[in-house]
Amino acid sequence: MSKSIWSGLRRLVMVLLCIVLCASMVRATDLVEQVVAVVDNDPIMLSELQAQLQIAMISMKIDPGDSTRIGELKEQILNQTIDQRVLYQEAILQGYNVTDEEILQAVDDAIDRNKTELGSDALFQVQLQREGLTEDDLRLRYAEQARTEILTGRLIQSEVHSAVEVTSDDIQRFYDDHKSELPDRSPRYHLQHIMILISPDDAVLANAEQTATEVAGKITAGELTFVDAAARYSDDPNGKNGGNLGQVQRGDFSDRLGEGFENELFGLDPEILSKPIRSPLGYHLVMLGDKAPDGSSIEMAHILFGTPISEADVAGAEAEIADIRRQILSGASFAEMAKTLSHDVATASTGGDLGWLPEETLAKPILDALGTMAIGDISEPVRGGDAYHIFNYVAHEIGGDYTFDEIKEELRSLVENEKLERRYRTWLDESKSRHYIENRGW
Repeated sequence: MSKSIWSGLRRLVMVLLCIVLCASMVRATDLVEQVVAVVDNDPIMLSELQAQLQIAMISMKIDPGDSTRIGELKEQILNQTIDQRVLYQEAILQGYNVTDEEILQAVDDAIDRNKTELGSDALFQVQLQREGLTEDDLRLRYAEQARTEILTGRLIQSEVHSAVEVTSDDIQRFYDDHKSELPDRSPRYHLQHIMILISPDDAVLANAEQTATEVAGKITAGELTFVDAAARYSDDPNGKNGGNLGQVQRGDFSDRLGEGFENELFGLDPEILSKPIRSPLGYHLVMLGDKAPDGSSIEMAHILFGTPISEADVAGAEAEIADIRRQILSGASFAEMAKTLSHDVATASTGGDLGWLPEETLAKPILDALGTMAIGDISEPVRGGDAYHIFNYVAHEIGGDYTFDEIKEELRSLVENEKLERRYRTWLDESKSRHYIENRGW
């Protein structure tokens, strides 16, 4: 199913907003200026298209020697730019407005995305210097792009989205017409599990914590900068870059490193060195940069003091999970054992219930174990990363065709996109007929 054209226009604008600083830009002064197209009295200049082309080639990894692909891309960029100018002119004619506050917010968001992409405000400033720009220069560029995006977005919302309605009959008709083209439903497994983490020896943990505390003292005393300490001590490869992780959203670490670790991170104050913070990877010293007022994101750098796992640690975790399995086979409740013993905090409270899992989401060792089991069996210990698991094989469903009720909400989106695309194309053609367009090609 093809994606809607209006979303393509939006993506083009967002690419321009987000990655200008990540590629070497073509400056207008380096080109012989030329008018390539005209929409009403608004010229489209060669320099503008060349800058878009260079950015697109880099982001799409197009070989500069691929003349066929470049020719197609040039035509696509020109046509999209003409369409965008028509939309902008139409929005102005119909009286749509955008406030200075809305433009400022859009520009701020774009600048923040650039800084996140580059990793820090310092690297952002370095890139600006390389390009011979100031932040004010970039804000002026972004302001005009933001004005265009907001105005045309409002126009499309009014003229396209509001004119499209999806009924139950539309969805049923789409299902009937495309049933043979829909993917088959994968087999699904209903599983419970108990997880035992492979934890480092207590002496290893104590040594890492002590080292982290000593390094924190050196930083606080001014004997080392945070950046130098990261380069010298961090067991994370990014230590050579000062331990900078850029902007982190709430939720980025919760699955892998635990909600407790993430809560500690988001509870820190900016520009103040943390105490050693424990995670499954070891101990971290953390320094925050900016922190969103609503607590949804932080900029952070860290120094990791890793806690390597030994063969004895692996053997101990395997023996622990094997003992739990023996107790269950002897009559203990799987659910109760999961609630009290499983290290998976996300599922322990529900007795280790993982729900229904599509076959393609299960790792090969789990599928191999299930292949030798019957419903109701308890698996042998299965190694997965730094943990051992046992599984209760609760139920199984074979694959096959999806029923209408199973996928009608997903089909609603497909039907809506199809209708929106048709409506957009028809409406845009009508709009273009009301404007003077001269396409000279390039």
